[in-house]
Amino acid sequence: MKKTLAAAALLASAAAAQAVPFAITAEGAISSSEFPDIANETYSVTFIFAHGGNTTDTSTASRVWDWDYLTCTIWRMNTARDVVYQQDLVATPPTSGQGSFVTDASGALTMVPTQVVMDSPAAQPGQYTAQGSIQGAVKWFASNGGAGVVFIDGVGSASPRTFSTGSGLMQPGNWSAPVRVAGPCDPTPYTAPAPSAATPVPTLGHAGLALLAGLLGWGTLGWGVRRR
Repeated sequence: MKKTLAAAALLASAAAAQAVPFAITAEGAISSSEFPDIANETYSVTFIFAHGGNTTDTSTASRVWDWDYLTCTIWRMNTARDVVYQQDLVATPPTSGQGSFVTDASGALTMVPTQVVMDSPAAQPGQYTAQGSIQGAVKWFASNGGAGVVFIDGVGSASPRTFSTGSGLMQPGNWSAPVRVAGPCDPTPYTAPAPSAATPVPTLGHAGLALLAGLLGWGTLGWGVRRR
């Protein structure tokens, strides 16, 4: 029984690790910021999700991904996208959400969650990676409220620092169609491995074949003499 359960757990973990990942991205404007390196410019947010444990289905048509299928989120701030926040949502999932990502028969998004939230508890250092001044306990909100995104950083300032966007982030028209990506937290577009080249089978040339025929004939003659 123990061996059976262990094998089942191994298969389940392997399937989850190999599930086909897809990414969507939205862009917007930053309306206010208290971070020294985040300006009132633009930002992008990427969500990556997977087909659950399905390791072979690569279709994006007529799909439903619940918000808890998310595997990663990546935020890039400023026009230069030089302030980056990335969180593995498998290791540290969002604390709450509402709704699903839904596509039509053409693969276009027709619905997205009304909100996905990381709050209470906040993400702690070690549960995310950041490039720039974002540090400490971090909360983020992807919603349709007045503040589409809020980062809270209690380190190095008298009060938490935030940046926010306008309302209406979580609308299907704001997001790109799902595309297959390289990994559950890697937004690089997926590239299929190049087919392996056929390995040529070594063959003898004309001279080699003639020599081989001669050797076989000589061997046959010798075998007949030995028998006699």
